[in-house]
Amino acid sequence: MSCLAPHDLARAATIDVLPPHVHDCLDCRRALDQQRAMLRALQTLPTPSLSDARRRALKAETLAEIGQRGRKPETLAPLAERRTMRHGWRWTVGAIAAAALAFVVLRSHGPAATQAIGAPAMSSERIAFVERDVARDDVPPPLRTPAIDAGVGAVLMHTPGTARDAVALADGTIDIDTRGARDVDVRIGRTVVRVDDARVKIRARGHAVISVEVVVGSARIIGPDKQVTLERDTVWTAAPRVASASLTAFRDAWIALRSGRAREAIALFDRATDTTVAEEASYWAAVAAMRAGDLADAQQRFADFLSRFPASPYADKARSALHVR
Repeated sequence: MSCLAPHDLARAATIDVLPPHVHDCLDCRRALDQQRAMLRALQTLPTPSLSDARRRALKAETLAEIGQRGRKPETLAPLAERRTMRHGWRWTVGAIAAAALAFVVLRSHGPAATQAIGAPAMSSERIAFVERDVARDDVPPPLRTPAIDAGVGAVLMHTPGTARDAVALADGTIDIDTRGARDVDVRIGRTVVRVDDARVKIRARGHAVISVEVVVGSARIIGPDKQVTLERDTVWTAAPRVASASLTAFRDAWIALRSGRAREAIALFDRATDTTVAEEASYWAAVAAMRAGDLADAQQRFADFLSRFPASPYADKARSALHVR
């Protein structure tokens, strides 16, 4: 289910009835908290006005000041106007702020926010207190780094992001906890496991998903031929299958590369043509050529890799390698 539209968020914040999607979506919950904070600010803003009694009081104060300073009567009107403007300035600022905030809410969320307008006025002390609350609630704290616990022998690459991190997992087991932290997309071959505000254990072998276990929250598995949503206390396992020649070649090539046998690894990677491992095999064959000292072959392989897989998570590293002379 997609995230809520702005007018749906405004309606939920106004009538305090939460759609089921909000319980599972961290982004919508944060947006809803911001809507509630904005409505609380609108409800506490006073209606700026200057009563007749207050105007008479200001004139009386002006007369008293003239009497103390010995000013001439003809200066009364200009002085009264200046004092009225000076004492009414804070009310004018309040009116501008209230109008601007109301305009933003109404423009973004439509009629759902209008019932916050015209709420009863409160004292200036209360307004200052609420504004501090809004400042604290409206700006969420920066998201921390997700907890990623890699098992012994796990082969992975972690790339931090602004709102989401990316993890490329080749082999082994990882335990990821994104609660209160940045969400993570885990890529295993051509499959992506999206971990949003959850704790998930993922096991992979030879760039293929073996199992996904959701401990807390939920996770989504997105692959070329499958899309699965897993809830808490659910374990998903890949259907058993006979290992293809490409998967076997890729596994042997990976072992050869890590053992320093670069040229043997190149030949094995070239035999891994199955779509499940072709992207990784193409990239690591170029890496093996570079480690073997064949720079021209490595450059050609990196260029071919970028031509075939321009959106690959290895694309930036391949582009950097092309500039190595």
